[in-house]
Amino acid sequence: MSKTMTREASKDFVRDAHGEILPIIENFYSYCAEGKLMGIKCVGCGEIMCPPRAICRNCLSDKYEWVELKSKEN
Repeated sequence: MSKTMTREASKDFVRDAHGEILPIIENFYSYCAEGKLMGIKCVGCGEIMCPPRAICRNCLSDKYEWVELKSKEN
């Protein structure tokens, strides 16, 4: 993927008032368009969710960070 395409795809992210990329399915697909499989990690309990959710299914926290998911090597 060219750097130009990556920059163009980045424009498609939906952000909050502070510029943070929101944990919504549209942003998940924007990352996919850049060739990245991303999920969110709950800051409260460490639960990783893919696709992302606005509230942690484990501890109900709404604090998160985006993390790139890697495949397991055998």
